[in-house]
Amino acid sequence: MKTIQIRDVTFEYALPGQTRPVVTLFEHLSLDISSGEFIVLTGEDGSGKSTLTRLLNGLLQPTSGVILIEGMDTRDQSCCWEIRRRIGVIFQNPDDQIVGTTVAEDVAFGPENLGLASETIRERVHDALRIVGMLDAADSAPHLLNRVQQLKVSLAALLAMQPSCIVLDQATSGLDPAGYAEIIHLLQRLNRETGLTVLIMAQPMDEHISADRIIRLHSGRPVITGEPPNPASTC
Repeated sequence: MKTIQIRDVTFEYALPGQTRPVVTLFEHLSLDISSGEFIVLTGEDGSGKSTLTRLLNGLLQPTSGVILIEGMDTRDQSCCWEIRRRIGVIFQNPDDQIVGTTVAEDVAFGPENLGLASETIRERVHDALRIVGMLDAADSAPHLLNRVQQLKVSLAALLAMQPSCIVLDQATSGLDPAGYAEIIHLLQRLNRETGLTVLIMAQPMDEHISADRIIRLHSGRPVITGEPPNPASTC
């Protein structure tokens, strides 16, 4: 089953404050990501990683072409909330996504907006925090946590929504080696044990991560695809 289908997508935008000239970031981009894949997508700054992230969950719309999320067209406004539930995104600064005064409140925010029953919400919060190893911090203030802990809380908040795919938009940048390895191993474990599709947007230096495929964007095109040089290496 294809979780993500990108078909002949072009994306153009005008420079800030101008209607011209138009910058073409993607031109006839096509790419499939299957359910349960672990993908590392790399590219230099400006290659389109963050823009692609926003296209995948419908925050941006392609100028032309189609993006399907489990068969749902991101241009269909009636599907936008379900698409954003299924494609969970952690952006570069996870603390910007924190909305609760405690860790548990933050993780509960999404399920509450789905209108779930209180007992179901409590179960989802407990399970998500247990999975990421943050159950003991349920009553802590998330803004006082370190960067790795905040990333785990952001991940738990997405898991509580039961997504099909997790996308990290350069969220591991700036971590120290130990924290970086901890997050990558956590994502690999989730992918392996639950079948969760994982897409990591990263810099070329991250191409050593063990993944099903490494995809490199250059000028908006996937010019290199394949396995990492050393599939046995995880970090």
